[in-house]
Amino acid sequence: APVEGAPIPGNTAPMIPTRREDLQLRLATALWKDGLEHQLDGKIPEAIKLYRASLALRETAEAHTFLGWTFYFEGHLHEAIAQCRKAIEVDPDFGNPYNDIGAYMVELGREEEAMVWFAQAKRAGRYENPQFPYLNLARLHIDKGEIGRALIELQTAELLAPEDDRVHQ
Repeated sequence: APVEGAPIPGNTAPMIPTRREDLQLRLATALWKDGLEHQLDGKIPEAIKLYRASLALRETAEAHTFLGWTFYFEGHLHEAIAQCRKAIEVDPDFGNPYNDIGAYMVELGREEEAMVWFAQAKRAGRYENPQFPYLNLARLHIDKGEIGRALIELQTAELLAPEDDRVHQ
């Protein structure tokens, strides 16, 4: 009999996670969520420990992305970008790391590269705040004097998140 979760020769169907894998994912998720709470409370060193503990259990795009965010707050933009790239490798459909790389590129003065990353974030299938890349692109278009393009981005952001006050600023 096959081992639980082991592939069956000749079977091309996706593997069903084992109970251990499912438990690891739930624990890893709980750890990165706890890390995010610590990070939002300004407890960056504690957040980093929790993100790393999460990644030790199971690589997730979220843990890599939020770990990158802590590096950004510490002024380590290149490390932040590296974590976002790892997040994209783990889950290319997760939009947050694309937007974050775009924001880090703006910080580095590389606006044209940022626009490419924001455009990729807009196409992502899974995104916590899908209005963010539209807002970021609108700012870049305004800086370039491209008011028509900025308005299109702002209108789309408003459609995606009408309750977000940032859309109306």
